[in-house]
Amino acid sequence: MAFVGPKRVGGERDVQEVTAEIEPRVAFPWMTFGGQVPGPMIRVRRGDRVRLTLTNPMGSHNAHNIDMHAVPPGSCGVFELETPVPETIKLVDHAVTRVVWKGMLGMIHVAGAARPELFNPKPSPGS
Repeated sequence: MAFVGPKRVGGERDVQEVTAEIEPRVAFPWMTFGGQVPGPMIRVRRGDRVRLTLTNPMGSHNAHNIDMHAVPPGSCGVFELETPVPETIKLVDHAVTRVVWKGMLGMIHVAGAARPELFNPKPSPGS
């Protein structure tokens, strides 16, 4: 399949606070995207625009976020980003000390050719 140019890529991430047994008789309270640790990976190509909707259900005990704007229980938030360079972007709830160690993370993998001109610009005349 040929690449036809940048596109808009959408996705939804539902917050799920779950308790799971990590060894016999030892339960752990996980905070997850979509009920899995790590959350699902989103794969896009350089130049695509990503739009994520984060839904935090009414029964959640905490506000969550992926872009510094809290999404309280019973609501949702929208996060958009451009992907100008190939990279792996980490999605985390920015209350890092509270949730990363509890599993709430995901990834966006951006494939495509490198763009060294963004990081190694030509010197301007006279410099």
